[in-house]
Amino acid sequence: MDNGMQKKGKDMLMGASSLPGREMDISRLINRTKEIDCRNTMFIDRADIIPNPENEKRFPQVDIEELSEWIYFRKKLYHDLIVIPVDGTGKYMLVDGERRHRAILLLDDRQYSEVFPLGVNCCVFPASTDSTLLRLDSTLANYLQRHTDVYLRRQEILDMYECLLDLRERKMADTDVISHMSDILGIKERQLKKYINTADLIPEFERMLKDNRITLNEAAKIASFDGGLQMELYRKQSENGGITPSDYNEAEDMNRVIKSEQELAVISDSIDRNKELYEAEVEKSRLLAQNTKDREKLKRQEKRELKAKQRLEKEESRYCSMAGGLKTARKSQMSFPGDTGSDIKKQDIKPVILQAELCLKKFEEYPELLADDDAILESLKDISIRFSALLEHCRKIQEAGNICPETAQK
Repeated sequence: MDNGMQKKGKDMLMGASSLPGREMDISRLINRTKEIDCRNTMFIDRADIIPNPENEKRFPQVDIEELSEWIYFRKKLYHDLIVIPVDGTGKYMLVDGERRHRAILLLDDRQYSEVFPLGVNCCVFPASTDSTLLRLDSTLANYLQRHTDVYLRRQEILDMYECLLDLRERKMADTDVISHMSDILGIKERQLKKYINTADLIPEFERMLKDNRITLNEAAKIASFDGGLQMELYRKQSENGGITPSDYNEAEDMNRVIKSEQELAVISDSIDRNKELYEAEVEKSRLLAQNTKDREKLKRQEKRELKAKQRLEKEESRYCSMAGGLKTARKSQMSFPGDTGSDIKKQDIKPVILQAELCLKKFEEYPELLADDDAILESLKDISIRFSALLEHCRKIQEAGNICPETAQK
């Protein structure tokens, strides 16, 4: 990384900004604790350093063996591990340096004694130090100082993003986290969002990104889809050696349906809440009319009832509008070309089957929502019978060898 980028990052950390009048506050956050400067360098035996569960989730096991060999070859650790004491145990919890710590653990006893005769060099901070600020400070330093591949750079950006979200939640950082990070790192917001969006990748595509088998742009696009759709794209990737534009278009259509269903469920919950509120206001109006003749009180209650009714009607209108759009989207997905069964192609059926599988998965996750509705249970029973009959019919066709010419050609 060139000196200009390092200087920009350091300026951001110290409070400078590329935007006039914008106050960057990471430096103020760190300096606010004052404890960040109360560091104490110590040599600690590796057996007394406890891995941090949060670090284990965040940091990938990438090139650890190579790093271990490098540490042994250099006979030193260039950057101290950052730790905090665990009260009353004589142990220290790792805050930063997860990959280096894992690499040190791979050294055998002889190698470890050669490299660390006094113990591992660590920066020890008071236990009361805000661990999020320590992580943020260290992650930014790592990002600015070392040359990393796309995958490790992504991991550091995601870690920094998580830190800033935590600080924002505690009202210690800017509300516009993306813009703030863009200023700090010197990366355009659009590019930064691509890194952050890849946090939703399924493990299979995560490994492909790590192995440079997909680009950051491809990873960000894939991560925008529901997990089930990502699995379908991965299957196509594995079977066909790549994902075609039509595969993406199909996934986008399905994704829109899934998101519409989710939004519809949220609106449905809102309707239930507003209906209860409206009914409560109607009851209040009825009781008030029986117990008072004060026109002002009755008028105020009438306004409250009217507002509750308007909120309910607004949500019902939203529901009807979205339900209509969802119905159209479903029809476009489930419609087959032509008027007769002979025009149906296998690629037309697969999206419908996948959509059914995704819906079934949701039902399986929340069976209690179905159990108390007899009508729904009856419908499920009917669907089960029809699918069983369809499956049996398909088996008979297979046994008889009665398949259409077009299918035979495939």
